[in-house]
Amino acid sequence: MNVNLAEANDIAMLGVFKAMPPELDDESRKALSLLRDKMMKRARDRADI
Repeated sequence: MNVNLAEANDIAMLGVFKAMPPELDDESRKALSLLRDKMMKRARDRADI
């Protein structure tokens, strides 16, 4: 159950990251990019890719 919730959360968060608002500063963009990369790695690890 927890894995499914974590995966659903990752999918929802990745949907949010598709379009970052232009008013974000560079540090915020970098932080969001790192978080997105971490979530993508976790998703690939779970899928054994």
